[in-house]
Amino acid sequence: MIPYFKVKVPVQLVSQFELDMGARAAAEAAAAAAAEKAKAKAEEEAAEAEDNAPGEHTDDDEEEEKDVSDGKRVHAWVLVLAGKREVPESIFVEPTTARKFPLDASPYQAGGLMRTTIPTAIGA
Repeated sequence: MIPYFKVKVPVQLVSQFELDMGARAAAEAAAAAAAEKAKAKAEEEAAEAEDNAPGEHTDDDEEEEKDVSDGKRVHAWVLVLAGKREVPESIFVEPTTARKFPLDASPYQAGGLMRTTIPTAIGA
C-alpha cells in the first residue's frame, strides 16, 4: 500500500539573531564577572598594603574627596526674614523641595546676587 499523504516533521525555527545575542550576553557577563573579580582582588591588595604601612598617609584620599565644582554651582533659594507676617525666625526655603533651613545651618556656601521684592498695595 502506498501512502497518499505523508506527515511532515515540523521544522524547528531558531533565530540566528537570538543565538548571537545570547552568546554576546554570556560573553559580556563573563567579562563583567572577571572584571569584578579583578577589582575585588585589587581592593584586597590595596587594603593589605594599607594595613602594612599604617604610618603613611597619601594625598590621594584627599584628592578623591575634593569637589571640582565646589563654589561654582548656582542655585536659587528664598530668604524669609523674621518680623513680618508672624515669622518667628529668619530661614532659607529651598524652592524645589520646600525644605526650611535656619540661617546658621544652611547648606549654601555664598550669596552671589540678591533681589528684594517689596509688596505694594494695589491702587495706592
